[in-house]
Amino acid sequence: LTRIFHILNSLGALVYQVLEFRAADAALRFVFEATTPPAQHAPQPPCEGILLNDAPIPDGPALVKQLRSAPCGRYPLRGPNGSGKTTLLLGLKAADPDNTLYLPVSFEQLAWRSALDGLSSGERMMRVLAEVGEMPEVRCLLLDEWDANLDQGNIRRADAALAELAQRKVVVEVRHRRSALN
Repeated sequence: LTRIFHILNSLGALVYQVLEFRAADAALRFVFEATTPPAQHAPQPPCEGILLNDAPIPDGPALVKQLRSAPCGRYPLRGPNGSGKTTLLLGLKAADPDNTLYLPVSFEQLAWRSALDGLSSGERMMRVLAEVGEMPEVRCLLLDEWDANLDQGNIRRADAALAELAQRKVVVEVRHRRSALN
């Protein structure tokens, strides 16, 4: 009877592990689907008023071609609220999903190698930027209002880290607020 109990207990533990795996798999699928838009959202011609490096963008495909041909650099994307900046970033992600990383305003719930628990917003941003810098598969980093939750000191630190990162990767950024730094 003892052996049968142990076998049943082991089978119960195995079933629990399978269920846990399915839950973890579902959670990972949700995270990746939430941050990777479907391919049909390729960049469309942007709405009036969106500027890249303070120049109007002619259309989405031209922007994709420009960014793919750039070996590195920093590209600020500006425009009025509701003009389609986030939609454009998501389209850029969809155009090259394997080499592009999109960071939404709130990226803390994405999976990172480094633990982000207990860190301030500025410390989290610096840790994530350092980790992205070590990812050779990421050629293009898309940042959506990365400075939204940072104070001026952390904005300056992250801005310097982005300038260094842009020497090796393409960085396209939407800023939450215009500061003395841009």
